[in-house]
Amino acid sequence: MKALAAALAGCMLSAACDQAADGLAEERIPAEPGKKLIRLPAKVWEREKCGTRALPYLRLDHTGIAPKSVKPGGSINYRFTYTACVPKQPGYMLGRFQTEISQDGKKLSTRTDDNYPVETGKLVVDTHIVVPKDAAPGTYTLAGELSLEGGTLRDATTFNVTP
Repeated sequence: MKALAAALAGCMLSAACDQAADGLAEERIPAEPGKKLIRLPAKVWEREKCGTRALPYLRLDHTGIAPKSVKPGGSINYRFTYTACVPKQPGYMLGRFQTEISQDGKKLSTRTDDNYPVETGKLVVDTHIVVPKDAAPGTYTLAGELSLEGGTLRDATTFNVTP
């Protein structure tokens, strides 16, 4: 019984349990390309006090690449997790989501969605990237950016191509 009480107390303090209580848990989402809602709009509106903020409100929650090292011809997943509040009417705003890969300051690849819908909620965007078979070994930078009128989120992280 003490172990159960300790586990529940630990769960009450963890973000994973917090998300599970919302009915949407990030850990359960497979890393398939695309955008997924992981916290419902009503919960975000309440928790972030969206009604008292200047809108739109954007917060970058987490980013990551998996795996951090890959061989030529392999693939990586870039995860971009954010929280947003937008005006209730019309309920979304069109922005831009872009990823860019570079090495030593030289742009190698850019993907852009200029009509990216941003709505209230906590969302995760997974982008799969196939590393070309002829990619040179080294460290590459992957930058992600979500922008819309009134706010921009930026992130940059690295991954390695190994022989």
